[in-house]
Amino acid sequence: MRQFNLRIFAALLCLSLTMLIFTGCASQSQQNDVMSTPAKGKVPAPPPAPAPEINEAAYDHFVNATIYEQEHAFDAAVREYEQALSYEPTSYDIRLSLGVLYLNLNRPSQALETLLPIKGKDSKVYGLMGDAFRELGQHEKAEAAYQQGWEQDSTDVNFNYNLGLYAAQANDINRAGSYFRRAAQYSMNADLFERIAEMYAGSQMYDSAAAFMKSSLDLDQNNPQKYGQYALYLHQAGHHEAAKQALSRGITLHPRDPLLLAQLLESYNIEDNKDSVRIVADRILSLKDDELDIDVLQRIAIVLMRENMPDVAQRFFDKILSVDAENRYALFYLGRYAIQQENYDSARVYFDHLIAADSTVPDGWTNLAFILQRQEMPDSAMKVLETALGQVRDDQNNIRLFMAQLLSEKQMSDSAIVVLRQVVENGGDTVRALFQTGAEYEKLGEFDKAVEAFELLLSLNPHHHPTLNYLGYMLADKGERLDEALVMIEKAVGAEPDNGAYLDSYAWVLYKLGRYSEALAQIRKAVTLVPDDPVVTEHLGDIHAALGHTEEARDAWSKALAADPENAVLQAKLKR
Repeated sequence: MRQFNLRIFAALLCLSLTMLIFTGCASQSQQNDVMSTPAKGKVPAPPPAPAPEINEAAYDHFVNATIYEQEHAFDAAVREYEQALSYEPTSYDIRLSLGVLYLNLNRPSQALETLLPIKGKDSKVYGLMGDAFRELGQHEKAEAAYQQGWEQDSTDVNFNYNLGLYAAQANDINRAGSYFRRAAQYSMNADLFERIAEMYAGSQMYDSAAAFMKSSLDLDQNNPQKYGQYALYLHQAGHHEAAKQALSRGITLHPRDPLLLAQLLESYNIEDNKDSVRIVADRILSLKDDELDIDVLQRIAIVLMRENMPDVAQRFFDKILSVDAENRYALFYLGRYAIQQENYDSARVYFDHLIAADSTVPDGWTNLAFILQRQEMPDSAMKVLETALGQVRDDQNNIRLFMAQLLSEKQMSDSAIVVLRQVVENGGDTVRALFQTGAEYEKLGEFDKAVEAFELLLSLNPHHHPTLNYLGYMLADKGERLDEALVMIEKAVGAEPDNGAYLDSYAWVLYKLGRYSEALAQIRKAVTLVPDDPVVTEHLGDIHAALGHTEEARDAWSKALAADPENAVLQAKLKR
């Protein structure tokens, strides 16, 4: 332990108010000198009582503790403060210093044990107690301590800020706003104004958020991000023109800031002002590479692609690739745009590059397989997907679903069902896999297995209307469980009342139930929605025939046969 001579430091102790531990540093004679000349007309004050002597041991340990603390030897400092306190347990300064150190060391329980015995607590003590209670999660006690401190010093920023937080948590927005305003005004700190604005924004009180953000911006006008945040809150509050003006002011001061330019472009895009979008886009693309932010470019390009401005979006993606030739977003979106344009050769180039950049991304493989499928190369598409299963670790089930689709198109339903079973076993998209499984069994003529797959799907998702329609139609066509089939199809039609296929199923189950007039009303709706479907048109003819409408039935069957000239069943109906 370091020891210090009391006499060496006694003079320093008397001169420094912050180091006062005990009253009475001045000698009795010095105090008498100060009081010896009374003011004219006043009775001299009686001489003070003798001051208590300084406890040398407490003082030595206290000084040791402060030095250890300055040297960041915190454990040693704690021991010295505790020793000092053992000699002077009522000392305000020792307890305050030790309490602060405990809090800094994340020991809030010991800080409270040290601070609570202090008599005549001031705002400083209450503030420390509030911090300790808050660290312990005892928020009611923390709020009470802050409130007691605030009553002694209502200008304290920490008290106002924390009381504002507690008021906001209690949804007492008016009281919270009062505290926050005081905290911000007394601190005149731009970051504090910004934090308060963020809290109001989190409560969707965007007018208040904008007001506090404006105060933050007034104190820090050289920060371009604040202009962007201020404009965002104004926009969210519905003040769109004011938001654009804020962005314009920010861009005037920071003309080459990509974030502000991006926000302005998005504002014009929301207004569908495509000419202004193109002008701002040109400004952004004219920035030097070291001024650009790839994330900002990606965000703009994706928004423009989704908002049907692919030509401008393509320029941004091309710019991204000029800086980062392996950027996955750019390669993906440019490839998808090429697919939309049916420019499959260009699309293959983009997705080949995407796979080369990162072979673990499933989107590259599935899109490449899709392109090969469209180019009528199903075998090549299948080989791509088989290779993908060896490369991709996540989302393999989507690859298998695509494989099952290709197998189905190649009339290989048995193989498709095997692949779909793997999707279900591996926890993939079970609903989609079971739906396709039921459809494959139905194609194979295995009615019972198809029904089993669809019923399993409905046990998982009773409201899956494509399955309700498919199974209901199968049962109706087979003439089985017609009442159940009717309920299923009615649910499907209720989900999509303008779906022509569902209305055709509805008409067909009514026909099978012998409710021909109702069936005719529904099939007419279906024909209006899907006029070129030969099955729907054939059903129209069948329903007319059931009602004795011979000419109408022949007209409908003739139209259906024109769309499906090899249909032997239609040919037979017309011969009859």
